[in-house]
Formats: sequence, C-alpha cells, structure tokens
Amino acid sequence: MRASSWCVRCRFLKTTLPVLFGMMLEVDTDLARWDAKDAPANRPCNNFNVGREGLQRVGEAIGHHTFIPIAFAIINNFLTKSEWVYKHAALMALSEFTYLLPDDHVEGLTVVADQVLPHTADADPRVQYAALNALGMLCTDQHPVIQLHRHETIVPAIQACMKSKSARVRAHAAGALVNFLEGSFDMMMAPYVDTLLADLYTLLSTGPVMVQEHAMNALTVLADTCGDEFGRLCVWCGA
Repeated sequence: MRASSWCVRCRFLKTTLPVLFGMMLEVDTDLARWDAKDAPANRPCNNFNVGREGLQRVGEAIGHHTFIPIAFAIINNFLTKSEWVYKHAALMALSEFTYLLPDDHVEGLTVVADQVLPHTADADPRVQYAALNALGMLCTDQHPVIQLHRHETIVPAIQACMKSKSARVRAHAAGALVNFLEGSFDMMMAPYVDTLLADLYTLLSTGPVMVQEHAMNALTVLADTCGDEFGRLCVWCGA
C-alpha cells in the first residue's frame, strides 16, 4: 500500500469510526425490559445496529492492517469508562470484526480474549452479555486457537455467567458455550463435563423458556463434542 493511500484511509477511519461507535451508545436503558426478552432473530433498524453493521463493513473494506489499530484505540478508551453503555458498545463492536483479527498471531488473539474476560463479571448484566457475545464470536471466528490457549479461563467464566441473576445473561452464557464447544474436542472438554452437565441441568430445571432453549441446545452440542462421555449424562440423570 502506498503511503499516501494509507494516510487517506487512516484519516477516513479516524473520522468515521468515532461516529459509528457513538451510534452504538444509543440503546434502550430500561434494564427490566432488556432482561425480559431474548436477542431478536433479525436486527431492528436503529442507530445501534446501523453503527455495528457499519463497523463490520468498513473493517472488511479497509482491511485489518489499518482498521484494527484505530478500532482498538476506541475500544480501549471505551472500556476504561465507568458507564456501562460505553463498555457494552466496545464489546459488541468487537463482536462484529473478530473474524478480521489475524489468525496467525496467537499472542494477539489471547490478549484480546484476556481483555474481554474480566467484563463477564461486570456489575451490569448488559456488559456481561456483551462480553459473552465477544467471547462467543472469538471462539467461532478464531477456533481452535482461542479454545486451545484459553479454555482454562473461558469455560469457568461462561459457567459463572450461567449463575447470573439475569435470565438473558444465563441464556447467552449457554449460547457462548455452544460457540466454544463447536471449536473444541472431547479431550479438552473432559475436565469440565461434570460441572457443565450440572449447570445446564440447573438451567433446564429453572427456566424461563428463553434460558431452557439455549441450555438444551448447549446440552446437545456438549453431547456431540464429548462423544462417549455423553453416556455419563444418562447415568447421572438416572441417579
């Protein structure tokens, strides 16, 4: 890339990305209303979704070499702020372009995962949800690197979110587990099977329906991933 072309792209991104990230701050602040419903199958047309889709399209068009450093400068700034809406926007934005992260840079990918993980324990469930969303997309787009190098921290973080007071967070934790499992294998999951079965059984037993649906899907994928280990579920449930 010629220097002049690179400079033009940088100027474009430094003007455009703050606008797109700013649009993602425009969200419904009613926590009870947010927690009572699952994520819609089709994204509604609003500023938040226009901003996140714009980030994805711009990143894909510009390319990761120029896009990623400028986008992460904004993400890092947002994550330092105390207001939940900034952290939510940063993590949801990251979810849109995890596939653009270089998959041959293991250290860089694990740094991103380590940056996201603490926010699964944030005081605000909407930030927890966004962190799970980012982790799920990292597991999908960067498998098996993320699973191989961070399973010891990601699985416990997901399990902790399965115990959240927020129904929507519990449901999304089961969804993030599916993302993780689809890039893992039986030997990796062996140490976690017992506790995961217990956690998923609790979700199935307590509801609400939104949570039960995601838990059942996770249970199915866990059985498929663990192969013969699924027989232990039958014995455990029958005990």
